[in-house]
Amino acid sequence: MRALYTREVMKLLGVSQPTVSRYVKAGELAAFKFGGKHRYPYQQFVDIGLVDLSDIRELIERNGG
Repeated sequence: MRALYTREVMKLLGVSQPTVSRYVKAGELAAFKFGGKHRYPYQQFVDIGLVDLSDIRELIERNGG
């Protein structure tokens, strides 16, 4: 499963880290912990129509993923 880092989600949504945390706590974003850090399944961003798959692939490639 491909997942995004918090900083990638922040860029994608145009929000701060505390806002991303609030979204997770409110159940508006799915997240899981891996190595003590939050990861966000990228498919959820495709599913809600926020971005298409090519946008996420570009973001992952830019960040060395």
